[in-house]
Amino acid sequence: MPRISNRVDGQTYAFDGHRGQVIEAKTGPCERRSSFRFRYFHGLILAALLVSAVLVPEFLLTFMLLALCVVVSLVAFIILVQMPVQFFASRLRQKTERTEAAKT
Repeated sequence: MPRISNRVDGQTYAFDGHRGQVIEAKTGPCERRSSFRFRYFHGLILAALLVSAVLVPEFLLTFMLLALCVVVSLVAFIILVQMPVQFFASRLRQKTERTEAAKT
């Protein structure tokens, strides 16, 4: 059964994508998906790139190209992932509001 988790209004909803029904809703913070070690490793890589760009001028162009790639991938992530998630979260919120309104 396909499940999609969204954080809407402080709750984490999981619903069946085929039926469009809420399976479960629980309050509380969402689980973090990235561990501290994973983030620490990326920080070390970024620090090494910064040091190499400062110490070796030839790496400055490479670092600027890498920064451009990061910006482009961030924009692509926002467009391809965040916007659909927000769209489906708003649809889920509307469906739950309509369901609750129909119950009362």
